[in-house]
Amino acid sequence: MFPPSVGAGVMSLSARSEDCYALSLGVELNADGSVDASSIILAPSVIRVSYRLTYEQTDEMFEEGSAYAEEWQLGSLLQLAERRRQYRSS
Repeated sequence: MFPPSVGAGVMSLSARSEDCYALSLGVELNADGSVDASSIILAPSVIRVSYRLTYEQTDEMFEEGSAYAEEWQLGSLLQLAERRRQYRSS
């Protein structure tokens, strides 16, 4: 977590239609759910948050099945998270 002065300021994820600084993390998962260590990337980035979803809204989208149609990225992330969770629990 960033200090409040940073997290609520220059690196805020508030939906306000302006560019915000962020740290982006990228990894690739192997077929078994393990992280490919050579794929880990941490990079400064600039993002623009156009809207936010609460955990409740996201859960509802998955329960209704609309997450895959309306927000395909959520469906993809869910599949990857499930693969990673299975790897971690084995």
